[in-house]
Amino acid sequence: MNDNDFYAAINLLDDPDVAQIVEQHLFEQGDKVIEQFRKISSQNIVINNQNKLEKIIERINFSTIINRIKIWLTDSSDLLKGAWLVSQIKYPTIDFNTIKKQMADIYNAVSAEYITNLSPLEKIKVMNYIFYKKLNFSGNDYEMHNPYNSLINKVFENKKGNTITMAIVYALMLQKIGLPVCCVNMPKNFLLAYTAKEYNRPNEILFYINPYNNGAVFGRKDVEQFLKAQKIKPQDEYFAPCDNITTIQRLVNGLKFAYNYIEETESYKQMEEVEQVFPTKLSQSIEWN
Repeated sequence: MNDNDFYAAINLLDDPDVAQIVEQHLFEQGDKVIEQFRKISSQNIVINNQNKLEKIIERINFSTIINRIKIWLTDSSDLLKGAWLVSQIKYPTIDFNTIKKQMADIYNAVSAEYITNLSPLEKIKVMNYIFYKKLNFSGNDYEMHNPYNSLINKVFENKKGNTITMAIVYALMLQKIGLPVCCVNMPKNFLLAYTAKEYNRPNEILFYINPYNNGAVFGRKDVEQFLKAQKIKPQDEYFAPCDNITTIQRLVNGLKFAYNYIEETESYKQMEEVEQVFPTKLSQSIEWN
């Protein structure tokens, strides 16, 4: 599509007889439309129907990211990438290298003070000091329903997150230095399990960690008491490690909940569409908090 065709198509967005056809045509052009819009924007050229064009570009970006998530689902080994893709729904221009650099800064801060000859509990105590005291990360108690809490770029920027994003960042930090932690898909919360892999018992869980609550450590009985207080019947999946797909699925679910709470209907519907991409649904009893 050359410049003349591009301008002609934009002008036709005002024509009710062909507007829908033109919108679909521009949408199908995909990245070509985005590139031309960026070119025009850089030249400060005022164009007709810019708001309508921006809406089409939003559709293009969303479609692109949906496809990227589908590809990620075929190889979900990179949890950070999954979180980045969710953020791209609202911030499509965020570069993954930027996100990796921000995560690397956390790795470096931790690695500089990591001591290997400590017990698992002592290691977590040291990690908590670095993550929460020196790096100043914390759960966002004051704006619990802010969608930013679910967007990894904003979590790095604000150093605040919800139960899922705090668990993702904390887990990646510990895994990078070799500590055997896994995410746990628990209702009303999202935890990490520290396994006994260091003692050649990878299927055994030594204790649980709550990254949202400053890395608090507790045992299975504490988890059972929490579920009882929430009037939730304990199930094995609430105590066992979950995979990266489930973790990102919970992240999407949390973001949908946030948009619903602040009544951003269009964004809520987007997240519903993203949920449809996942191969299975979350357990009906899993709730975001």
